Amino acid sequence: MWDYDRAALPAAMEIVSRPDLLMWRLRGGPASRGRWANRVSFLRSSSDGVEKVIDEALAFLSGTRFTWLVGPTSQPRDLTQRLHDRGLIDGGDGNLLSARLPLIGLRTAPQLRIVEVEQPETARLTVEITNSGATAAERAAMVSDRLEQVRRSGGQLGYLLGLVDDTPVATASYRYSSDGQTVYLSGAETVPAFRGRGIYQSLVAYRLAAAERRGCVYAAIRAQRDSSMPILMRRGFVDHGHLPIFEPPAATSGARHPSDAEVAITSGPTTGQPTCS
Repeated sequence: MWDYDRAALPAAMEIVSRPDLLMWRLRGGPASRGRWANRVSFLRSSSDGVEKVIDEALAFLSGTRFTWLVGPTSQPRDLTQRLHDRGLIDGGDGNLLSARLPLIGLRTAPQLRIVEVEQPETARLTVEITNSGATAAERAAMVSDRLEQVRRSGGQLGYLLGLVDDTPVATASYRYSSDGQTVYLSGAETVPAFRGRGIYQSLVAYRLAAAERRGCVYAAIRAQRDSSMPILMRRGFVDHGHLPIFEPPAATSGARHPSDAEVAITSGPTTGQPTCS
């Protein structure tokens, strides 16, 4: 199930959306090199026809750094083994979690000031936190892309900047499902010197509170097992298990993953509950 507002997507994004296959790729600009910019969100095929569809997907994504999600509705059941046989590597380091709102007990950092990213300067500061290794030109393009994404979304997604005494210390992002039922916690990063102070939990709490005000019922996240997952499990999130995320070998070597990362989580067509393709 497609769960994005197409009007909010970059014009350069090419999408294949069929009952058996959902995938996309982004052409041009530094954002196209991100691991989530080019993706197979689901494949649902018979055993007899799956190899042809895999060929189609790999041809579509050829020359890109891409991710391939294998969620609980993916078919056939041996799809993960077939992707292994094609040389792809499961680089997924997190589990799919969800929670029903409201959620209580999250630690907050009183010294943290959180602002919505709406101006070039705040966008620049978030990009410097998450993409410090990029060139100046690449970061400038990312700032422009980020602001345009927020503008086009009409409030359906956003980025946050966390500051302590006017020092940028963290960033986070979020997105709302098209049916308004779920908030997706789609990324977070705290600079190393400020970790362990409750800043991550404060960013989670801020996003959940905003979602409640909009009428959201659920929150969903792909959480890293060695960082955000234990924190969220202690606060009431439910673990739905490992989410395989396949990538080409070159992409998984030395790959850097944020504290929580967006996945192909959609709102169920009948229940409104967050599911994963």
